[in-house]
Amino acid sequence: MGFDKIEVLTRKTRQRHKQEENMNIHQLTNPDSPLPIADELTFLKQQTGQDEAAILVRALHVGLDLLCRQLAEQLFIDGSFSRDKAVDVLGADRISEIEYAQKTLTKDIAQGLEL
Repeated sequence: MGFDKIEVLTRKTRQRHKQEENMNIHQLTNPDSPLPIADELTFLKQQTGQDEAAILVRALHVGLDLLCRQLAEQLFIDGSFSRDKAVDVLGADRISEIEYAQKTLTKDIAQGLEL
């Protein structure tokens, strides 16, 4: 995931948090899904047979993992997170992808400036 995408996701998340502050679960929506969150929860309960608490715990873990990974990527890209720490959080393959993207972007910009 590139730094531009992370920045957009972070901005969208902040906007959504402001909107959601005074809403209950039946009013919440997931911007990536046409279903309200309560309907997604009902769907998951019906399809998995798990209770609501188990689903919410899993969703919290998955969401926190995603947020940590996004933040680690952004910190690494910004240079405020060491490569070693980033590898611990994201894995060597993901760090290689980010470094390749950074080099490619730098090269593309340099070529564009030469035109």
